Amino acid sequence: MGGYHTYDTNEPQFHDSELAKGKGKGRKGGKGRRSSNFYVEEEVTWPRAAAPVQDIKVEAPVKRLEHSWTMWVLTQTPGVKKWEENMHKGGEFQTVQGYWQTMRYTHPARKCCGADLCLFKNPVKPAWEDDACKNGGRWIAKIEKLKAKALDVIWERLTMCLVGEIFPCRNLICGAVISTRSKASKISLWISWADDSVIHDIGSYLIECIASCELRNTSIHYSFENFKHGAVTHSFQYEPRHQQEYNAGKLYTLIFFCFSIVLKSIIII
Repeated sequence: MGGYHTYDTNEPQFHDSELAKGKGKGRKGGKGRRSSNFYVEEEVTWPRAAAPVQDIKVEAPVKRLEHSWTMWVLTQTPGVKKWEENMHKGGEFQTVQGYWQTMRYTHPARKCCGADLCLFKNPVKPAWEDDACKNGGRWIAKIEKLKAKALDVIWERLTMCLVGEIFPCRNLICGAVISTRSKASKISLWISWADDSVIHDIGSYLIECIASCELRNTSIHYSFENFKHGAVTHSFQYEPRHQQEYNAGKLYTLIFFCFSIVLKSIIII
């Protein structure tokens, strides 16, 4: 792109015709460079426009999980009795990004009334006949009088504990199922070995996981079903007052922790 730059020295100026004839000092035949005695216009060449900068895409680092997981959807289709025909694969993932993508594009638990959402470790399928499940069992939490959004919170926290391998005896965890119904919903945690110590440790952590959602006025019935014996071996009721005691226990722990910090600071001083 071209332009003109003006030099003005406040000196007597000549017309273009005089400049063309080479009149004036420092100008020969109209081809000389600028002189301080003349008003001269020179053509200035501006730098060309820079090439457009391309968008740089920065990809987030991939966070791989210890195991790969599959989200299954079990529907209740009229006239179809085989569970294999009612079982549909909703998504498969092995990274943290894949987990959140699957959870985002799967219907929330509260909107799956009449259907079951199943998250299982590959290659285990949500069936008690599966080789990984036939010698184990499942913890079942039957929840009544539960708000719809609270069901989504429980399912999200439970699945995060699964893929994050937070449960004790994590190698014995097969998967989890949430069954949304109008009267009472069920949450089940499947394990591959039904030993008493394993049942107790995993069941205790499941109770803490659900209790951390701070449910109120909710009655929860817990039971353990042994697949090998085909019977319920553990069963008890978790009343709302236990939930209040759990919240109070967390509060007392926090108060004691703050008090201990203050006491240590006084002793140091």
